[in-house]
Amino acid sequence: MQVGGHAIALEPAYAERARHASGALVLGIRPEFVRYRQRAEKDFMPVEVATVEDLGNHKIATARLGAHLVKVKVSEGTSVETGPGWLSFPREWTRLYADGAVLG
Repeated sequence: MQVGGHAIALEPAYAERARHASGALVLGIRPEFVRYRQRAEKDFMPVEVATVEDLGNHKIATARLGAHLVKVKVSEGTSVETGPGWLSFPREWTRLYADGAVLG
């Protein structure tokens, strides 16, 4: 699947179901499962971190991936600042929705 000009890998069986789905497809992943890095790494895509909220035992960063906003939950010890960053979406936690319903 392509988001913001970047390929996001899906489990093969899941990707096959998506090919046959009708309606608009939306990518979904919970913020705690998105992986964040300050530097480029293999399988991570560049983003622009717009805001960082320090909530004590964790932080919530909001990043721009193309025209899309992505929320990322990071541990309190992780350094995250506004500006360039890198995200990865683990296949096992990435879901697709067709017309609001998860593809099962």
